[in-house]
Amino acid sequence: MKSVSLWKCYFLGLALLLSALFVFYQPVLLGGRDYFVSDHTYFFEPFARFIEEGLRRGRLPSWNPYLYCGMSQLANPSPGIFYFPTALFAFLPYSQAMALTLALSQVVAYGAGFLMAVELSLPAAAACALGLMLALNGYMFSLSANYSLPASAAWGFLTVALFLIMMRSDGRKRLTYMALSALTCHLTIMAGRPEIFIPIFSVLAVVALAPLRRLKQENMGRLLTAFLFPAASFALAILMSMVSIAPGYEWTKLSPRASGLALSQVFLWSANWYDFICVFTGQPLGDLQHALSRFLSVVTSRKGYFPFLPTAHVGSVVLLLACLSLAYPGHKLRRILLLAGFLIAACLAAGDNTPLSRLVLAAVPPLAVLRYPVKLLVFSNYFLCLLAAHGFAQTVSDSYSSELKRLIKLLCAVFLSLSLLFGLAYLLRDFYGSQTFKIDALAVKEFTLSPPAFFAMLFKSLFLSALIAFLLSLVLAFSERLKLGSREKTALIMGALLGSILTPSYQMPPRTVAAGFYRNVPLADKLQSLSQEPGSESFAVKGRGRYLTCYFDPLVVAKGYVPRQPNQFGETYMQYCRELLLPNTNVSLNYPVTFGYEAAETKDYHKAFLDCLHKSSVDVKGASDLPLYRFCLITSTRFLGTQIKGKKGSSNLMNSRFFELIEENKAYNRRLYKVRQAGDRYYVSKHYREAKSVAETTAWLLSKQPEAAMTPEAVHDSFVDLIETAPDIGSVFEQDNFFYRDMEDEKDLERLQMASLNRSVTGLTPGRRPLVSSAKLLTDEDNHLTFSVSMEKDGYFVLNDRFYPGWHVKVDSLPAKLLRANGFMRAVHLNAGSHLVEFDFRPKSFSFGLFLTAVGFALTLVCLLVGLAPLIWQGILFLSYGSSRGKAATASQGVQEQ
Repeated sequence: MKSVSLWKCYFLGLALLLSALFVFYQPVLLGGRDYFVSDHTYFFEPFARFIEEGLRRGRLPSWNPYLYCGMSQLANPSPGIFYFPTALFAFLPYSQAMALTLALSQVVAYGAGFLMAVELSLPAAAACALGLMLALNGYMFSLSANYSLPASAAWGFLTVALFLIMMRSDGRKRLTYMALSALTCHLTIMAGRPEIFIPIFSVLAVVALAPLRRLKQENMGRLLTAFLFPAASFALAILMSMVSIAPGYEWTKLSPRASGLALSQVFLWSANWYDFICVFTGQPLGDLQHALSRFLSVVTSRKGYFPFLPTAHVGSVVLLLACLSLAYPGHKLRRILLLAGFLIAACLAAGDNTPLSRLVLAAVPPLAVLRYPVKLLVFSNYFLCLLAAHGFAQTVSDSYSSELKRLIKLLCAVFLSLSLLFGLAYLLRDFYGSQTFKIDALAVKEFTLSPPAFFAMLFKSLFLSALIAFLLSLVLAFSERLKLGSREKTALIMGALLGSILTPSYQMPPRTVAAGFYRNVPLADKLQSLSQEPGSESFAVKGRGRYLTCYFDPLVVAKGYVPRQPNQFGETYMQYCRELLLPNTNVSLNYPVTFGYEAAETKDYHKAFLDCLHKSSVDVKGASDLPLYRFCLITSTRFLGTQIKGKKGSSNLMNSRFFELIEENKAYNRRLYKVRQAGDRYYVSKHYREAKSVAETTAWLLSKQPEAAMTPEAVHDSFVDLIETAPDIGSVFEQDNFFYRDMEDEKDLERLQMASLNRSVTGLTPGRRPLVSSAKLLTDEDNHLTFSVSMEKDGYFVLNDRFYPGWHVKVDSLPAKLLRANGFMRAVHLNAGSHLVEFDFRPKSFSFGLFLTAVGFALTLVCLLVGLAPLIWQGILFLSYGSSRGKAATASQGVQEQ
């Protein structure tokens, strides 16, 4: 009977959740609306479109040629190519696929909460409540622009619940739950957010070490066995995720984060006072995800930007229930741990607003590769909801203990006081709003408060939230007099809970725009037409000349700018970002740019560009544009764009010697330049010398040159390719002594041996005659390029596409050594004569990771089959004989009937 009631409660909660999700996502799923705010525009939509195109063509989109002169898409963990909901982007429009992915995360979070509550021996109603709290809180609803955060959190919470079940199980059941927890832990990793799954692993470690508290009562063998299964589960999860971890690890060693980020970068978005208020009362100042918000600059943790996290709202009812958990009978240690988890998570989320984060980073420096502590509010929500579930179980009981009654009365008085305080502050806002105060004792000379409208919105919202908690606590205080039974109290609290959580999210859903927002970008069309000029073939990347953006958000939207669609708050700014071809937004247009926001960029390239940019007239009036021009040469950049007016005032004109102004569009606040005598994408090097490291290229980029020699012709005449004949590839996977070789490596070895044998037998080499050096592009695919190259004499062929671990080159179908040219590009040595040159992106980090992933899945499947063997056998018997007892039982029954 208990299990039936539990299942009924589960499906009732699931039906409520699905109904709420359908209403919330209906404008996107059925109404043809598109997400567009923040990272939708800057990051996820462009990369999702690229992945979609690759999957639709039946190929793995492993190399992205449209950013940084090429980047590894495999190394970009979010959006993860191998996270299974990513496949939705291949079949559905971006926003619909995104809405379904978000909804899936919320359904998983509901199951995680329900399972966790059952494991903690809470009643079915409390399990349903915990599932809905985890699924419907503001963090899960408001982060559509960073969907991988709630996805990692949801799978992580499910893993914690399965770990707990595994720890108390034995026999085959323990093996089954070990396999299931390994799968969910794997999905936590594959969702792609280490900022979430690393803390999840910390929680799992605490769960795994929990049996040690019984060290004196239990023998060491049983404790080791109990610890062995969590360790095996974690190991299987790592193995299954290696297809993503290996390329990501390879990039991390090359990335700007390789030595950790500066603390100023790590703490850019730290939870401040407003973020914590939003946990209690939603979004009291309204939707801040648009540039016209009146109070954005007052409360945002990063000036001039939208909040990273709109809200982590759980509401005053959850807070009330969490406080009531203090009177929960028994499990005192559990409640202390949950409370400690809440406090630690809240302090870490506060980032540089508390000393705890700095102490953690000082103790574990590698954690400096992560950033934006506000993301950790999901964990303070998690522990708060777990406490609230215990409080829920208390309050829906038929009778209250004396301790609980006293606590309810105390909380009733507290929330009444808060209601009166917030209400009074709301009524008196005109007396203190916009007033200037002096506090000499705190060394503050004077400060001016925000206008009355600010306090009106803030305290009205706080008043209503406190009032809801007061009224609910008041009803609970008089529940016996009102003769409220367990069912009535369950319905009352569940209704208050859902209403308080859902209302803010429904009032301020993610901003959407009519379909078509991501199409028809004027600048891309302009650049496309310019790229079709005669003689542009050698510049081409899929028929387009590379473009370098020299402006970054926050941008200045031109006053005369008119959006293509009826304006909504925030739409103008985001559409303007797209129409300026802001970095990353180019990917969905398949247009190559030389720089972008951080994806899978490398630190040397990142530093070289920024050094050149900050020493140019873009940043410093009257500065030399020679370093930036040189950077454009070695990256085959053909066009460059700046704003006319930026945040610092009017932008400087670029040096006309190097950059020809071809358009000044005041309506778009944009200047478009053409790089004079731009470098070709591929060529046979005329002048070269050997270099030892990337540092020589960086020094050349920034070196000074006599004024008389500062012309494009002089720069080209003095240009010498710097060729690294023994480049540091920067990847442990690509080293010759790496123990793993894929099938293509074996074939290459056989070809080399055969070619060497033929030469030794015949003593002949193909005849060659002097030719005029030339190169022609034959095949231009993301992962594969072929060229026909004629060499007048021995020398180097240079391809100005990014040098990156995993690229291999063949000359006349035989493997050759890939060299690095000018710090960042690819080159190969060729003898005199005609050659077929092939470049292939075949990273060993991927093939090795894929091999380990296959091993991990095979082991997990074996564990799952062994654990479920009795159940599978019963199913086979039932399908064969109509009874799980098999043929013998059926025959016995026949004898009895006779």
